[in-house]
Amino acid sequence: MDIPFTLTVSRDRMKAWVHIEQDVIIRESPEEVEKWLNDQGITAGIMKGELVRLCHGDISLKPFLVARGKQPINGKDGRVIFHVSPQLERREEGADFRDVIHIPSVQTGDRIATIKDPEKGVCGTDIYGNRLLPRRGKPAAITLGLNVIQHGNEIMAVSDGEVSFNWNVIQVNPVYVVDGDLDLSVGNIEFIGNVTIKGNVPPGYKIRVGGDLKVFGLIEGSDIQADGSIYVQGGISGEQDCQIRAGATLKSLYINRANVLAFGDIEVKHYILHSQVTSYGLIRCRRGQLIGGAIQAVKGVEIRDAGNIHYAHTLILIGQTEAIERHKSELDMRAKQLFETISKLTMIAAKFEVMRQETGTVGVRETILLKKQQRTREVLEQELSGIREERLRLEYGVNEMDAEIIVHGICYPNVHIQIGKYTKPLNQIFKSVRFTESGREISVHPL
Repeated sequence: MDIPFTLTVSRDRMKAWVHIEQDVIIRESPEEVEKWLNDQGITAGIMKGELVRLCHGDISLKPFLVARGKQPINGKDGRVIFHVSPQLERREEGADFRDVIHIPSVQTGDRIATIKDPEKGVCGTDIYGNRLLPRRGKPAAITLGLNVIQHGNEIMAVSDGEVSFNWNVIQVNPVYVVDGDLDLSVGNIEFIGNVTIKGNVPPGYKIRVGGDLKVFGLIEGSDIQADGSIYVQGGISGEQDCQIRAGATLKSLYINRANVLAFGDIEVKHYILHSQVTSYGLIRCRRGQLIGGAIQAVKGVEIRDAGNIHYAHTLILIGQTEAIERHKSELDMRAKQLFETISKLTMIAAKFEVMRQETGTVGVRETILLKKQQRTREVLEQELSGIREERLRLEYGVNEMDAEIIVHGICYPNVHIQIGKYTKPLNQIFKSVRFTESGREISVHPL
C-alpha cells in the first residue's frame, strides 16, 4: 500500500506519529491506515478516533499522534496501619501542643497495627504489543521489638505498656510513673522501659531510660538520656551541666541554655536561647526564635526568626557536623572494643571445647563459667549489632542530604550560616529567605 506519510516512533516505543507530506490529500480509509500500522509492527495502543480525524483531513497537528502504549502501574509498597498512634509524630497546625506528649497505652492482647502486603502492580504494553512489567511493591519495613508478636498480618501486644515506634521498630515498653516532681524520695532513675514524670525534673538528677521519656513539667539542669523519644510539655532549662540526649525524636516547649542532642528530629514551639542543639534529622522552630548559641542539623533547619536586634552571635549549621563525626568516632571505638572482647570469649569457649574433647568431661565450675561467658557474648554481640545499625543510620542520613535553612521571619546580622564546608556571616537583615549551598557558596533565595 502506498501511504502518503512517514512514521516516527519514540525511543521508549510508547508513542507513534505520522508525518504528512505537504499538499497531499489522504484518500485512504482509517481501516487501511490501521492495517498499514500493523504492517509496520504497531499492533497495540492504536488510537482509532485519531485515525478517523486523520483520514477526514483534520490534520492541524503535525506530526499526528496515532498510537500510544500503556504504561505499567507499579505495585504499591506494603505499609503498616496503626490502630493506636505511636508518638503522634504528625499533628495538625494549631493543635494543642500538649498533644505531642500523648503516647497511648495498650493492654495484653490489644491489636496495635495491621501489616498490609505489597501489591504486584499492573502490566503495561508498548505499541508493538510487548508486555511491560511493573515494579513490584516492597514489603513494609517493620521490625518487632519487645512485648509484641505477629499473628498473621496483625501485630499484637503481649504485655501492658506504652507503644513506641522508633527506626521502624515497634514495641511495647513497660511504664514507670513518677506522680509528681522528681525528688529525693525517688532519686536518679534508670529504667529499661518508658518513664513518665508528671511534675518537674529539678537540677542535679540523672535519668537513663530504655524507651521514651515524658515530662509534664520542666527539665532543669539535669543529665538525661533516653534510647527512645523525649517529650517535654514544659521547657528545658539549665547551664552547661544540662545534658539531654534522645535516641529518636525530641519535642519541647522551649530550650534555654542547655546542651541537647537527638538522633531524630527536634521540634521546639517557642524559642531556643543560647543553647547547643544538635539533630541528626531536622530542627524545627517554625513559630519561635533562635537567639545565641549554635544549632546543628543534618537534614535542615526551619525557624521563624534567627538572632535579635542586639545582634547576638548565633550559629546555624547543617550537613556534616562536628558532633556527628565525633559520635561516629565514639561508635567505631566502642565497636572495636566489643569485637576484641567477643573474640577473647570465643577463644576461651574454643579452649573449653578442646578440653572437653581431650578429657571427655568438663567440671561443674568450668561448665558454669562457660555458660556465663556464652550469655555475656550474646549480650555483647547484640550491642555490637545495634552499634553497626546506628553507624549505618548516620552514614545514610549524612549522604542523602539536600539540606536547606528556612527562615520565615527575620534573620538578623551576626548570624553565621554554615552548610557543609561553606560559611556565610550575615551583615544585613534578611526577611523570609531560604539558604542553600550551590556552586561552592551559600545562596540566598526568597520564600
